[in-house]
Amino acid sequence: MPPPLPAPIGSRRRREPRRLLAALVAAALGAGGCAVSREAAAPTAASHRVRVERVVALGPYLGAGLVGPGGTVRFYFPPSSVCRRLLREGAGGVFVPTAFFGVLTAAGEAAGCEPVGVEGLSVWRDRLPQRRSRYLLPRETAHFRPAGRADGMLLARGRFPLAVELRFPNPDDVVAVLPATAACRSLLAAGSGMLEFRSEGEEALLFPDSGCPVRGLARPLALE
Repeated sequence: MPPPLPAPIGSRRRREPRRLLAALVAAALGAGGCAVSREAAAPTAASHRVRVERVVALGPYLGAGLVGPGGTVRFYFPPSSVCRRLLREGAGGVFVPTAFFGVLTAAGEAAGCEPVGVEGLSVWRDRLPQRRSRYLLPRETAHFRPAGRADGMLLARGRFPLAVELRFPNPDDVVAVLPATAACRSLLAAGSGMLEFRSEGEEALLFPDSGCPVRGLARPLALE
């Protein structure tokens, strides 16, 4: 496995995380699902064609899969007019590796739709360079509050430190998507819990004491 990417320094502090994360997404969609190398994660990763799959509404977000040469990655998108136009099931598009996760555009168009989150965290984890040994189970306390619900899911907004293990920006203000089970409802009512990152298996982020998994992570929109 390649070593972890170095942390940005100096004047690049604001720009480098956005470009590196976008390049990792581009590699995930286009590299057959293998762990990407440092070279593959360069900000110059090429754009490639994708197909839109299974568009659903989740609270203020639109969830959709982008099918590329390396498989499918599901993202959360804002419900902007551009995103609604581009996110039609079966529609083709071009994925451009820029911004946080990249930008979905239509061929020949300048306007784009930028994802604000990712769904299916174990799939996402397996497409990133490994940062932890599979024998380590790092734990951190997450603090959150209810932020809505939709289609059998609960939205929790707050601080999720272990989001950094999934290359997610700004873990101090994240929206987590949880299944609307009794265990997750009790956890959300408590307002905090010990979160665990797992480098393999079906769950990447899990509250092990309650058995509540995190299904997705997103940047906040107008949730309140």
